[in-house]
Amino acid sequence: MQRIKSLDSFRGFIMLAMVWVHLCEWWLREEDIWFSNAIVPILKLIFGPGFLLLAGISIALSYRKSLIKITIIDNFTYDILKREYLFRATFILIVALGYNSFVALQFVNPLDLWKWFMLLTMSISLFITWPLLKASKYVRLAVAVIIWILNYFIFNYLLPYQGQINVNGILYYILYNSIDVIPFLHYFSFLLIGTIVGEVIFDTYQIEDQNERKLLLKRKITFPSLILGLPLIIISVIFDPQLSLDRTSFIWVIFALAINLILLAIFLGFEDFKLRINKKRLKFLFYYSYYSLTIYLVHNISYFFFLNQLNIVHFWIFVALYCLIFGLVLRLIHNKCGPKFSIKIQVSRLSSALAKRLEKINPYN
Repeated sequence: MQRIKSLDSFRGFIMLAMVWVHLCEWWLREEDIWFSNAIVPILKLIFGPGFLLLAGISIALSYRKSLIKITIIDNFTYDILKREYLFRATFILIVALGYNSFVALQFVNPLDLWKWFMLLTMSISLFITWPLLKASKYVRLAVAVIIWILNYFIFNYLLPYQGQINVNGILYYILYNSIDVIPFLHYFSFLLIGTIVGEVIFDTYQIEDQNERKLLLKRKITFPSLILGLPLIIISVIFDPQLSLDRTSFIWVIFALAINLILLAIFLGFEDFKLRINKKRLKFLFYYSYYSLTIYLVHNISYFFFLNQLNIVHFWIFVALYCLIFGLVLRLIHNKCGPKFSIKIQVSRLSSALAKRLEKINPYN
């Protein structure tokens, strides 16, 4: 199956949005923090849910390709596939806890050791998703909706116990520390829905005839995403005209899902319907996608550059230069080092090597 460049572009766009949001929160001076408060919640609708939606799509594509690989390669088995997947989830969990440890040390807060930043949510989501990959798309959709509903009631039940040293307080800490980042129960369903979309995309891209594939992609992905996304946005506005964007509400879930479905349809259109767009710009986004995990970790150094120092005008200038220079550096690294600088790819390679090694040592378990 060919690489779907539009998904790379979408992921790169999300990484750019993430970097922009973080720089906005870090660099703006206190007098201009109103700008961050107005814009950041909207952009967080994109990079949090969107990143997990794309992660689910990637998981489904990789899983389906590996199932085919099992049938054509003698020494590649389902056990190896399972071990690769679980090793990958484990390594991401290790990286997540390492990242949290640095945050805890930086802010001298041991409670940050277990804080739902993106990597922790991603790793736990990967573990829980594995047994669901064999389930039908309808079962996964039902599970996603049920988790969203249960999460609403669990959160509102546990919220009064926040900060308390009792069973419910500990449960709140485990499930929702901190609510201002990316708690697992709020976001897991986006990844699960991504696996459904990924399967549909995989089946569509098995068609070799380009014209037939375009029509099927339009019928199964683009139109359904737009037809579902636009009414969901309208519903969100009707029930919450001010769009408070409270991430603990159903309206936030509906609005975030709608925005990302529409963006997915748009980016898929870039590739399969040959919309007039500068390919160099998409290539620029590719580097942000290719090194996404590396960027997530490395860009945190920028926290210290202009901490609470820039006004709005200077912020726009410096952020534009930052993103441009960062992209050019990534392109240079890609040309010189290729995948060597990609933590994501190195994690996948290490997981694969360990899974195959374990298969040789103990091939019957």
